[in-house]
Amino acid sequence: MRRLEPSEVNELLNSNQDVHVIDLRQDHEFNSHPKMVPTAVRVPMEFIERHLDKIPKKSDIVIYCN
Repeated sequence: MRRLEPSEVNELLNSNQDVHVIDLRQDHEFNSHPKMVPTAVRVPMEFIERHLDKIPKKSDIVIYCN
């Protein structure tokens, strides 16, 4: 796991790499700043366990929060 700068995430999204983006922000964080990374799937942190089966195991995953 490593921290990415926004420009690095943008570069990944514009590449041909298999990358999935997950927005882990809580409702109050999302409501105050509702913009999302294109192609991101929003799964608030408290519900992440419910979605583990949907998270790809063989691709890069970018996770972001507030």
